[in-house]
Amino acid sequence: MEYKASTYLESIENDNTGIFAYERLVNSLSVSSLCDNGGTALDLGCGDGRLMPWFGSRYKIVYGFDCCPDMLAVARERCPEASLFQCNLEKQNFLP
Repeated sequence: MEYKASTYLESIENDNTGIFAYERLVNSLSVSSLCDNGGTALDLGCGDGRLMPWFGSRYKIVYGFDCCPDMLAVARERCPEASLFQCNLEKQNFLP
């Protein structure tokens, strides 16, 4: 099954079920409880960058990684000061 960023983004905009609103609330509360202010933020699987403005307001440096270039394009619009990289984290080998 091919991943379609446009379909995902459209489903967020037309969310009649409240699923994405719930996801935003849970993610915001979860992330904010784990984070301090300042330093560097690393968002693995940043997707459309919905948390990027939040990170950008609290951290000096923001990095985001996602495998989908279309999602990264939206993330760049939301947080142009972030450094974003296309990378499939599931296939990336980080071990020496």
